[in-house]
Amino acid sequence: MVRCRRWCRGLILFCLPWLLSGCWDQLSMTQRAAAVVVYVTNTQHHQLEWTFYFPNPAVMVSSILNLSSKRQFYTTQVRAPSLLDAVERASGTLARQIYMGQMEDILLSRNISSRQMAAIVDDYNRNGSWSKSAYMVVVPATSHPLPIESQEPVPDVFYTSYFTCSTCHPLYLGEQEWQVWDELETPGVSTVLPYAAQSQRPDQVMVYPQQGPHYLWSRAQTKAWATLANRMKRATITLVTAKGPIDIKDVRVRTTTHIIMHHGELDVQARVHAVGDLAGWPQSMLVTTKELKWIEAQASRCLIWWCTAAVQRANQTKTDPFGWGRAYLFSHPTVDALYSEEPTIEWPITAHFTVTTHLFVTGVNT
Repeated sequence: MVRCRRWCRGLILFCLPWLLSGCWDQLSMTQRAAAVVVYVTNTQHHQLEWTFYFPNPAVMVSSILNLSSKRQFYTTQVRAPSLLDAVERASGTLARQIYMGQMEDILLSRNISSRQMAAIVDDYNRNGSWSKSAYMVVVPATSHPLPIESQEPVPDVFYTSYFTCSTCHPLYLGEQEWQVWDELETPGVSTVLPYAAQSQRPDQVMVYPQQGPHYLWSRAQTKAWATLANRMKRATITLVTAKGPIDIKDVRVRTTTHIIMHHGELDVQARVHAVGDLAGWPQSMLVTTKELKWIEAQASRCLIWWCTAAVQRANQTKTDPFGWGRAYLFSHPTVDALYSEEPTIEWPITAHFTVTTHLFVTGVNT
C-alpha cells in the first residue's frame, strides 16, 4: 500500500512541470480560434457571405499570430450556403478549428430574408456546444459592421456590453439566440430583432413574419412596441404642444392585457400605466398641480396614439410582434392543441387602450 502511494506521488511530481507550464494553453490556442462575432450578409450574386471575428491575442499577450496589436479583432471571410458550411470553410482558411462556444453576437445584414434568418437560427441551435446566449442584431449591409481598431477596454464586443448594461438602454431590445429560436417555433408571435443603424446602440426593431418580407419599424413604433411588450425602461418622450415642447424623461411602463378571440380576431384590452420625470417645459408655463395633470393627460394621449399606430402597422404587415396570439394560445390549451403544428398562424388584432400617466417634478405637489 505504501509502495503504491509512493508510486502515485512520483508520477504526479513527474507530470507536474508539464501541467504547470503554458504548453497546454498554447497548444489549444494554436489549434483553435474562438469566434466572438459572426456577421452574415447577401452578396450581389445572392450568395451568403460570412465574416467571423476573433479577439486578437496580440493585444492581451505576446503575439502568437504576428498580428498588429493596434487591431482589436482579426477576421476571416468566406462564402457558404449555410452556417455549418461557413464554419468548416473558415476553419480550413485559418488552418485552425473555429470554436463557437464563446460566441457573443450574431449580426444579420438587413438584406437577410426571413427564411434565411430562420435557417441560420435553426443551424446554430442544432449544435449543442455553441453558446445559445449570443445576442442577435440586425445591421445595415456593410463590409465590416464592427470596427477592428484598438478600443478600450480591449477586447470589447459592443452589442453584448450594451445589452448586459442595466442602465444603458431606454428600451430593452436584446434578443438572445435561444429566444429567437423559441419565437420561430411558437405559434402566435413574430420574431423581433434590434436594429442598429449608424450607432452601436440599437433604437429600432426589425419584425420578421413567419413568411414573407421583414419590416423595419420607426423609432416611434419601436417605442410603442416596447410599451406594449413591457420593454420600456427609461425612455424619453417629447410632447409638442401649443405652449411649447415638454420633455419627459426616464419613462417606464407596466402593461397588462386581457385577450379574447372574437370572430377570428384577437380582441385585446390593454392597460398601460406610465411613470416618468418632468424634465423640461416652456419658460412661460407655471407648473402647478393643474398644469401637471394636463401634461399627464397629454402624455397618455401620446402613448395611445403610438400604440394604436403600432397595432395598425402589425395588421398591415400581418405580424404579431407583441406575442398576443401566443399569450392567447397559452391561456387556452384546447385551442393551442389545434395550432401546435402551425407556427405561421397570426391573427388580425383589435386593441383598446387605457393609459394612465403619473409624473414627478421637484417642487410641485401632486
